[in-house]
Amino acid sequence: MKPIRTFIAIDVPAAQQKEILRLQTALRSFLPHVRWVSPPLLHITLHFLGEVPAPELDKVAKAVAAGVKRCAPFAVLLQGVGGFPPRPSPRVIWLGVAAGAAELRRLYAVLADELALSGFSPGQEEYHPHVTLGRVPVRLPAAVWQEVAQRFAGVEVGPFPASEVRVVRSDLTPHGPQYTTLASFPLEG
Repeated sequence: MKPIRTFIAIDVPAAQQKEILRLQTALRSFLPHVRWVSPPLLHITLHFLGEVPAPELDKVAKAVAAGVKRCAPFAVLLQGVGGFPPRPSPRVIWLGVAAGAAELRRLYAVLADELALSGFSPGQEEYHPHVTLGRVPVRLPAAVWQEVAQRFAGVEVGPFPASEVRVVRSDLTPHGPQYTTLASFPLEG
């Protein structure tokens, strides 16, 4: 059986998806070559696990179920457009997290601990909570990116409740990714 491309995330609710679609529309005039994320696919990634053997998915679900018992629901406010790498020309355009960032970092760490106990290595990189808005297939002129970053630094979306964590299957298709929820767990702590 083929491994399953898997990540763990918190969804962006429909009302905020509409706000983000308006933001993406405004950004299009500055960044016409960006491949924008479809609003129903918007989320805050907690852990990207990559290719997981199908028999191991139960371990992932059990690790997430254990982790969410240690974390309470919280509010998220998205704020400010940025990019990875930050300079000179980003490959990913994102919307940052203002309120809820500390809680997301704690949830990330708790889930990392639980995943490690289950035999997964979720990575040691610094966690930067964000919502990916789009991917940049071309090099942006530094002046264009600087203008976008300054103009949209104060944009806000939300607040919204972060109350559920999902384990998601990601299938890459020629028309973009398709996500399927494999398991979802309410934050309970």
